[in-house]
Amino acid sequence: LSKKLHYKNGEADALNTYGEVFHFMGDYPGALRMQFKALQMNREMKDARREAETLGLIGIVYNELGEYRQALKYLLPANKIFRELPGNFEGSFELSNTGDAYDFLNMRDSALYYQRQAYEKFTDTARPHLKSFILTHMGTTYFELGNKDSALKFYNATILNSLRANDKINLSVV
Repeated sequence: LSKKLHYKNGEADALNTYGEVFHFMGDYPGALRMQFKALQMNREMKDARREAETLGLIGIVYNELGEYRQALKYLLPANKIFRELPGNFEGSFELSNTGDAYDFLNMRDSALYYQRQAYEKFTDTARPHLKSFILTHMGTTYFELGNKDSALKFYNATILNSLRANDKINLSVV
């Protein structure tokens, strides 16, 4: 519909949504194909916020593929764009996924840095599942660093937040 209406923002958003559907179905090539199309459109429209979101989605797919350095090639620019945008910070999810990439690369100090950034910058109370995601990943990073007390603190916070929000996905991870 967006394509028929020549509504480029809607078309780019639809491509990202399609990409996420492919991602959740495990079709990573399909996800990347859609997200790279969205990225090109966002760049053509000079829409920095949407570009950052799409870069983040691409990075997450590469994380799931175990291509952590490739993931960072998209997550780090996404983080940079989000920092430069005016208004409320929107990049907590991308920061946490950047921390994950560093964690998988056994670069624990960098992982902790980005997880802390995600935790400190999270402000979106309308998305409690994202808060649980960030809390879980903070806990995992502290666990990997051998700081079990801090890990338990964040895992317990995940459980409480997930129960309040009826967030079964993040609750099942802890």
